[in-house]
Amino acid sequence: MDDQKNMLAIVEHLSSLLELEGTQDRIVLFKKSLGIQPTYRRCHEEWHALRGQIEEEVGRRHIFYIGKNRAAPLLSMSTEWETVLSAFAPVRTDIESGIRCFAFEQYTASVFHMMRVAEYGLRIVAKERKLRLSKDRPIDVAQWSDLTNRLKIEVEKVSNWPARKKEKVAALAFYTGIHADVVFFKDRYRNLVSHSLVTFHEREADSVIRRVREFMTGVSLRLDSDAKRIPWK
Repeated sequence: MDDQKNMLAIVEHLSSLLELEGTQDRIVLFKKSLGIQPTYRRCHEEWHALRGQIEEEVGRRHIFYIGKNRAAPLLSMSTEWETVLSAFAPVRTDIESGIRCFAFEQYTASVFHMMRVAEYGLRIVAKERKLRLSKDRPIDVAQWSDLTNRLKIEVEKVSNWPARKKEKVAALAFYTGIHADVVFFKDRYRNLVSHSLVTFHEREADSVIRRVREFMTGVSLRLDSDAKRIPWK
């Protein structure tokens, strides 16, 4: 009887995940039978009826299987994106969506979500530099082109720091790299995917995920969602 109850608990859990309402109703009847010490024959009949109900309901469900290789990035996300997720909690949803879309072979959608992740990093850097936009528009609603243009001015400001300032090399490398990455993302992916101008394929989407992860990791080593000034000076 314990074996019967344990197996039934497994089926009940899976039927709940798949929303098999008829199967769950059938399980309720089976449990009642187990409460009155049924015969082996009765248990066999209940399992047979339950199996028939499961097959009938599963036949009306669309189940998508992800192979081990495609599921791997989802399983390793917490480790591979650990630094980014720790610094920038708000991007978790888009990171998960981007990786999940890649697993589902929805490569253009994957690129779209990854551009949202990169955009968050760009805005964090813009806030850290306290970029001033025309008409005092908030950084959160500014266009990529406005932010990248203003960021270029900031790079020029840093390049004009006195040569004797030891922090100059690290700061210039950081902001120059950020500016180069976001301009590349904007021209190569963001503008295209935002306006339905192109369809991306597996190799491109995989490259985007890797490049955005590297970009955001670099940002997260210096900043978090508070966007406080980096103490270069």
